[in-house]
Amino acid sequence: MNTRLRPLGYFLGALAIACGGKQVDLDSATPPVLASSDPAVLGTIQENALELEVDAKRIYWRASDGNGNVTLWGCDMQNCAVTATQFDQAVLEPFRASNGQVFWLAPGNQVAGAENGGVPVGAPTGNISLIAAVADATGAHPLWQGSPVDVAFSADTAFILQAEPGAMADANNQVVGEFDAVSLVDGTSRVVTTLGPTHDSLGSLVKGDYLYWLDRDQDEEQGTTQYGIARVRTDGSAPVETLVSGLPIVLQYDRRSTNRGLYVTNLVVDDNYVYWTHSALNGSLLRYPLNGGNGTPETILDSVRSPLHLLLEGSTLYFTYELDAFSYAVAKCEVDDCKRSAPITGRLEDPRVLASDDTSLYTVTSTEDLSVPAYAADGEIRAYSGQIRRFSE
Repeated sequence: MNTRLRPLGYFLGALAIACGGKQVDLDSATPPVLASSDPAVLGTIQENALELEVDAKRIYWRASDGNGNVTLWGCDMQNCAVTATQFDQAVLEPFRASNGQVFWLAPGNQVAGAENGGVPVGAPTGNISLIAAVADATGAHPLWQGSPVDVAFSADTAFILQAEPGAMADANNQVVGEFDAVSLVDGTSRVVTTLGPTHDSLGSLVKGDYLYWLDRDQDEEQGTTQYGIARVRTDGSAPVETLVSGLPIVLQYDRRSTNRGLYVTNLVVDDNYVYWTHSALNGSLLRYPLNGGNGTPETILDSVRSPLHLLLEGSTLYFTYELDAFSYAVAKCEVDDCKRSAPITGRLEDPRVLASDDTSLYTVTSTEDLSVPAYAADGEIRAYSGQIRRFSE
């Protein structure tokens, strides 16, 4: 695991934990959520949404004000403007809403990273906490503290990749990593598996009895990088299995000047296949069988402009892709006959703002004042406006 490549670490420098949620002051001049007369619009927010989650009654979003401040919000779907609650003011990706609770990562006391020559990394008193709160924002508390590189959630467990505690970085700044399973009930943890020093996870998920991840094998000494998809049983009872390797993954950087970092495909899994995107300008959607294949992924849809984020609901695959520069749209197809639909909606500022429940699809359509630089010399902050929208599936 390369200690210089920690996606969650981009935001650490100037952030601090704010563990307690708070009900916002709706008498202020600019309420955080404005009501809408459109029944398909749950509310209008004045920030740029970065991530979205839903549970049975509520919708949650992680958002940026365009000036480096990232917050976590939630509201009741039936009356979002009145029930808007801010859970934290320093939130990293990803977060999880489940059974009336929301779990998120927030930076704590920063610990210096490893240096060449064998400095220990991944000590138990690391720099990021896993925080939990009930939906009414009472009783927020930290469950775990460490230095995660990647996190995936099941209903009751967070699977966290971090440097192996006490491990020594080598001359290439690479270190052995481990996936730990951390209980979302009481914070107890156990080791699921370890990853060799050249391996990183660029995105993981839990499906059934397995933890899956997009594996990057980066050999600093040889100067080579290979991508594949791996999995391991969540109980750690079997070794890591590589499903497919040699993938042409394209890592996209946010081309705007907001410095929000790296965009990379996520994985989704059904009973038979794992799905991902090739995020090139002339990109594609791909899949590979879970129970053995011939080593060659199946392309189920090609000629898609920079496809990035996937969401699977039954046999329907939703995906975001570039509609034009700096703006994303949502379309869908059936996995066994993937004919792309017309755009369901456009004007997504971030390709990851997509969620669903049993009846609806949710996203946030946004506008951004690009005339203001991301870090203006006079301190002016870009103006954002986003509509939280619900679409019937």
